[in-house]
Amino acid sequence: MFFLQVMQPEVLLLDNEIAPNEAIIEEREIQNQIGEVNEIFKDLAVLVHEQGAMIDDIGSNIENSHAATAQARIQLSETHQRLLKLFILVVLMCK
Repeated sequence: MFFLQVMQPEVLLLDNEIAPNEAIIEEREIQNQIGEVNEIFKDLAVLVHEQGAMIDDIGSNIENSHAATAQARIQLSETHQRLLKLFILVVLMCK
């Protein structure tokens, strides 16, 4: 019993030394986790930026395709008119 009474203050001293060390370890773990979260957000920012550029490229390609299609329609219409005139001319010449 006497031995337990002598050991109790030593155990309390050890507990008093361990508690701050555990707090420091937990603080470092939290700092590491914050660093990891920071890296995740940086990676996410890069992905969002790259996807924004891809979306801009897609939008630009759609606009270019629309303009090219409109130009193709005009050319097809002009070609149709020329062929129609040529057809009429051939029919008139064959009479």
